[in-house]
Amino acid sequence: MHTARFGGKEILIQILIDREGYSYRKAARLVRTVIQVIKNQLLNGKNVKIEGLGTLTIVTRKLRRDLKRPLKRGPNRKQDPSIVNVNKHIKSIKLKNPIPMKEN
Repeated sequence: MHTARFGGKEILIQILIDREGYSYRKAARLVRTVIQVIKNQLLNGKNVKIEGLGTLTIVTRKLRRDLKRPLKRGPNRKQDPSIVNVNKHIKSIKLKNPIPMKEN
């Protein structure tokens, strides 16, 4: 059974090693390749359906704004607050039609 305490890739790699008997190198290469294929499909504007999970799609986020207040001390302390855009990334990946996970 896998007992990995790492990120998602490492967990997938460990599952391939434990359940399918892959070497670490082969499992890591397989996981990287699958993730790269999914990224390429999403970047090309296509949806990616993953059986047992749902459909990954690219969505455009709504613009978020925040009120930036000047520092309480310093040369700019008398400036008026200003509104700034907060979104780092305008596009994001969303899981649509998620399939409920079953407990083992």
